[in-house]
Amino acid sequence: MSNLKFLPAGTAKTEKNFLFAVRTFDGDYDSALYLNEKQLNFFAQRPGNKITLQIGSKKATVRIKKQTFDTREKILYLSKDVFEHFPFSFDIPLLLSFSNKKIICLGPSIGITIKDKTLSTVKSDSALVKRALLAKKYGILFYCFALEQVNWQQNIVRAFQLNHDDTKWLEVLVPVPQVIYDMGSYPKPQTVKSFAKKGNVTSLLWVNKTRSISKYKAYLALNSSKQTKLLVPDTALLNKTTLEEYLEKYSFCYIKPDFGRNGRYVYRLQKSKKGYLCKAGGSKVKSLLFPHAKILFSFIKKHKRNFIIQQGITLSRLAIFPFDLRVLMQKNSTQDWLLSAVNFRIAQPGAIVTNFAQGANDELVLPGEKLPYPGLTWDELNRFCLNVILVIDKFFGPLGEIGLDVALDHNGKLWLLEVNTRPSSTAYRNADAATCEKIFGTPLKYAISLIRRKLDENF
Repeated sequence: MSNLKFLPAGTAKTEKNFLFAVRTFDGDYDSALYLNEKQLNFFAQRPGNKITLQIGSKKATVRIKKQTFDTREKILYLSKDVFEHFPFSFDIPLLLSFSNKKIICLGPSIGITIKDKTLSTVKSDSALVKRALLAKKYGILFYCFALEQVNWQQNIVRAFQLNHDDTKWLEVLVPVPQVIYDMGSYPKPQTVKSFAKKGNVTSLLWVNKTRSISKYKAYLALNSSKQTKLLVPDTALLNKTTLEEYLEKYSFCYIKPDFGRNGRYVYRLQKSKKGYLCKAGGSKVKSLLFPHAKILFSFIKKHKRNFIIQQGITLSRLAIFPFDLRVLMQKNSTQDWLLSAVNFRIAQPGAIVTNFAQGANDELVLPGEKLPYPGLTWDELNRFCLNVILVIDKFFGPLGEIGLDVALDHNGKLWLLEVNTRPSSTAYRNADAATCEKIFGTPLKYAISLIRRKLDENF
């Protein structure tokens, strides 16, 4: 019985995930795609048809030729010239992204960015290996690379690919991937600009269209919606006036870079009898006392960054330890938002931030599992996060993966502290295989859905 069920032309973009191995056949026909009888029926093709074959973002014009030497359904043969036209290692079966009578698209290409262009960075990142292995399982051409390595005019990038036996990374020169999953570039204003059209790359897709979100603009968006305006702490751009106003209005407040990550340059400010107390740090807290707000402001502005000032929220505690939540929200293969994981980030007493990079401990909890804090329910948390993410997606989207920093105050109220378009994978470093597949696999499936939708629109 055939494993390939005939699909009407143009319906291979659906959730049916067919994988095809690609081989070369040195036959008597140039620029050919060889199909057996079952494959001809499956793709709704006839011998002699001239179509486009697309693998990743690379295309070739081929003529269909019937073959009778191999009746297996999941192996496609290319003439030698076509096979060599595609600069890929065909060591895994490739996913059929889309097909109709004019085009067959295989092996969607997805690239994840890294912070720098050295091989040592890749070797030391176990999460990259987990993502690469899942990509192979799904039939994806998967690469990691630094954005600085992209030649936008020639549509190529020097990247790293896991080799055929999954033991080491190889440096390869490949076309720019169809989807870029940007986890590596540092958030700053200039990275917000879209790369949707760069040189000759005209149809690039991103897991997050907006690659970095201004904390202040996120606040304005959430504050403008009836569903979310009461879920965000009072926030303003930092200047001399807002600094003095907030220090008078609130018992304490926070200063944060408008673009930033890992808890760097975050300060807790509080007015005292002797002046203004400024604290920073996680596992190691530094305290400074400033006699005047003007001197405090000058100290902060030395960092030459744009800062926001935010109403302080008194965190709930687990035993004596303050905590907040990193909630991972992801779009799935049907492009619906779901809550994938929650990390309770548990700080040391007196810590200013709860980031992992600043020494906090964490506890990973998956939907349905018992929450460590009895005053919080999954329904409440899910409802809160969906309200927030729908507003953020509307203003800054389309987005596919977001980390929400959520505080639970001492009165049991949830607050949205920050929105992260590139949530760290550190929280899932010790997760089991099933959890890793859910967390690392969901963005890959979402990326596939983006490619299929784009192909459907074009063809």
